[in-house]
Formats: sequence, structure tokens, C-alpha cells
Amino acid sequence: MTCGSNYGGQLGDGTDADSNIPVLVDNLSGVITSVAGGLSHTVVLRSDGMIWTWGINYNGQLGDGTYDQRSIPVQVKYINLIQTTSSIYGHVVDTVSGNYLTEVSLTLRGKKTKIPKITSSDEEGFFQFENLESDTYIIKPKKEGYKVYNIKPVTLKIGETEEIEIKMKPKKNKSNSFTNTAYSPSP
Repeated sequence: MTCGSNYGGQLGDGTDADSNIPVLVDNLSGVITSVAGGLSHTVVLRSDGMIWTWGINYNGQLGDGTYDQRSIPVQVKYINLIQTTSSIYGHVVDTVSGNYLTEVSLTLRGKKTKIPKITSSDEEGFFQFENLESDTYIIKPKKEGYKVYNIKPVTLKIGETEEIEIKMKPKKNKSNSFTNTAYSPSP
């Protein structure tokens, strides 16, 4: 609901009549999560991520691709503020020393997307896969002298971010001792 000056249609009730009591905004449904008002225009964000605007539009401030004044809400096309991609990030850890492992090659493959993405852990054992679709993913880490300790598939829905810890165990060399090339974080 809106009230006040309406010379530019900024109340969104289909008229240009001022109102000192709240009036219902026409042509707008859904849950409104945010409202912004300019001098003579109004912008709302719905819970579905869609943006709607109305009011004076002399400079294109409504974002609808026109300069037409609108006295009822119009949807702003091509903008949706809901995150549509997902990501996975985390660290690779040596199970014996507890230290982060650097330069681990990580290959990510989705059950549906199938196209692999490859990254490496950085100097602090950190890795990240971004811009992922909704899918179930398997990450295969590889580092000479290490084997994977335990890793489970990661299922992501649209917009989710998942933090995981990948554990790798040093392989025993022929002299029956461990090889350890891990980064030890500062205390």
C-alpha cells in the first residue's frame, strides 16, 4: 500500500490522484521483500527476485526499456536477483599431520552435467568451484604421495554454497615411513 503525492503515478494505483490514506497498488502480487522510493518513482523487489517499478520515467529510471510514465507496476525485464548458480569450497587436509595440503589437483564432475571442472588447492590448502548448476557432484583429489581418505558426493540445489573438507592420507613409501609435503597453518 502507498500514500502521498501521486503526480507521476508513483503510488501505483492506476491514477495520478494524491492520497492521504494508504491505497492498494494495482497489478502487484507476491511477497514484497524490499521497497525503494525515488522523488517520483517506486521500486519493489519480490521474494522471487523479480523487480517491479512505476512512476515518472523521464530518464529511464524505471528500467523497463522505455521513457513512458507508469501509474501501475511494470516488471523490469532481464534482471532477477535470485542467485541461480551454486558453489563448493573448502580445504584439503593431511589426515596424519592435520596440515593443509597445497597443490592438490581437484577434478569435479556432476552426475547430470558430466563436464569436468579442474582446480588446485592454493598455498593454504583452499579450493573453490563456482558457477555450478543444481546437481550431485563428485570431487576427485590427486596429489603424488597421497591417497584419498574419505570423500562423499555433494548435492547442490540452485543458489546453495557448500563448504567441505577433503581428507587425504600419505601413502607409505618403501622404507615404511610417510611422505609429508603439507602446509602447516600458523597458530
